[in-house]
Amino acid sequence: LAREVARAGGWPLARLLDATAGDGADRYRAVCAIPGTQVLLVDDVLTTGATAWAAAGTLRAAGAGPITVAVLARAGNHALGAAQVGRHRPDPSGPASRVRSWWRAARGT
Repeated sequence: LAREVARAGGWPLARLLDATAGDGADRYRAVCAIPGTQVLLVDDVLTTGATAWAAAGTLRAAGAGPITVAVLARAGNHALGAAQVGRHRPDPSGPASRVRSWWRAARGT
């Protein structure tokens, strides 16, 4: 999924995280330092947001700049992390808006 989104958006594709063994919780380690880099985190299905939240936290600790999460599908009606604490401020010209435009064009809507 990330490969197709990157190709369609003309963005570089990089694996920035590795999953680490743990107690069943989503845990990641950064593959490299990414100071100030704007990141588009792509996930297939978002349920509670725990996976995206954990991944974004690890990216932020690695020095990432703005992080946008794009998902193909949303399952359930759980409250989401950043929205829940009122810190979500989408950039109307950022990668998320370009992904939405790409998705509409791909669906023909």
